[in-house]
Amino acid sequence: MNVVVLLSTYNGELYIEEQIESILNQKDCAVTLVVRDDMSTDKTCDILENYSRQGKLQWYRDGENLGAAKSFMNLLIYAPEADYYSFADQDDVWNCDKLSHAISVLDGNIQPAVYYANAALVDGQLHSLGGTVYHGEQRPSILMALCSCNVLGCTMVINKALADIIRCGKSPQKILMHDNYICAVCAVCGGSILYDNYVSMLYRQHGNNVIGAKINHSGLSRAREKVKWITQRRTISIGDQCAELLKIVDGMSEQGRRYAQMVAKYRDSVAARMQLCAILITLVIKKSATKHELLNAVKILFGNA
Repeated sequence: MNVVVLLSTYNGELYIEEQIESILNQKDCAVTLVVRDDMSTDKTCDILENYSRQGKLQWYRDGENLGAAKSFMNLLIYAPEADYYSFADQDDVWNCDKLSHAISVLDGNIQPAVYYANAALVDGQLHSLGGTVYHGEQRPSILMALCSCNVLGCTMVINKALADIIRCGKSPQKILMHDNYICAVCAVCGGSILYDNYVSMLYRQHGNNVIGAKINHSGLSRAREKVKWITQRRTISIGDQCAELLKIVDGMSEQGRRYAQMVAKYRDSVAARMQLCAILITLVIKKSATKHELLNAVKILFGNA
């Protein structure tokens, strides 16, 4: 099986070589590494060019600073054909069987499918921080994919069936993050979102993470972070992203379209917010969702999601 690994870089000179080596050292699959640089101003491009001259990767920059979400979508839309596509951050380190393990889970899925896994938390020097990103089984549903989708994008692998749906559509303009959008597309098209508790990589936490995990915080500090998260209004909302889905994604299931329409209009009225909030809380009570959805339900109730 062949896998195209998509890596977006921005001023990543400090850790990028370690990550590239871990990607190139994957076992039991053919890897093509494609990198888009998002207008770095450090030595990242020199490092990429050195690997390119050795024939170990392909890379490009197109004069635009798109931000992580749109940079990854650009990579996927223009990527070469492959059986699977994987997404890589510039500062992590992968287990050598990360991709082959993912493929073993995805194998046989002819419908759109997303795989994601757990990751070990480490500091800038790869010393263990004594934990993992996820602490229990994840149970993503269509509605969760549209409302929160707590999926760790740097562990994601998608199959060709899902990539083809995304690549045939227009480039999305209003998305929360690439991983969130991709999972939303998969969910509304009747695909599968598959969680694996396997710890597939070292997830490096340092001062320059675009998105990272909260670690070693006191109870009061964690409470403050949650309150801040709930009360902070997003510039691009889950409603904006679902409106985008409805415009550009073909092949939605009836249920997927119904949920997408519900989320797209959730800010229109208090009643709409209450309805969506109540459904998410019901999923938690039925143990079909994690406790994270309780916080997300409150954020939705305030119209801030």
